[in-house]
Amino acid sequence: MSLRINDTIPDLEVETDQGTFSLHEFVGDNWTILFSHPKDF
Repeated sequence: MSLRINDTIPDLEVETDQGTFSLHEFVGDNWTILFSHPKDF
């Protein structure tokens, strides 16, 4: 998947020991910077 500036990222939902975490719910209507290092993995 390729993302560009101003693209909407897919919602990431994961189960944690604190409950479900939703990236879109966490971010809300705020700006977010997503850092990724795909060649490191």
